[in-house]
Amino acid sequence: MANSFSKGFFPSQVASDKEKATIEYGLKVAKAIEDEWFKRDNSGYRFSSHQNSFHKLRLYARGEQSIQKYKNELSINGDLSYLNLDWTPVPIIPKSVGST
Repeated sequence: MANSFSKGFFPSQVASDKEKATIEYGLKVAKAIEDEWFKRDNSGYRFSSHQNSFHKLRLYARGEQSIQKYKNELSINGDLSYLNLDWTPVPIIPKSVGST
C-alpha cells in the first residue's frame, strides 16, 4: 500500500462517506499531509521554512530584529560616523496591546 501512494497527491475528495470512514483513506490523507509539510523538495522543508518565517516575525514584533539591514541602507561606504541615531528597534506589539 505504501508503494502505491505517489508523493504530494491527496486521495479523492469526492469519495463516498463509507470510503472516507476507512482507515486506509485516513492513512492516505495523513501520508499526503506528511509529504506536503515534512518531505524535502527543492527549497527545503515547508515546515521549517514556515517556522523560520514565524520566528523572524516574532523578533520584529518584539523589537528584537537585526538592525544591520537598516545600517547598510543609511551608511555611505560603510561609514556611520556622521549619523547620530538611536539604533534601538521600536517594539510594535506592546504599543498596540497596551493602548486598549
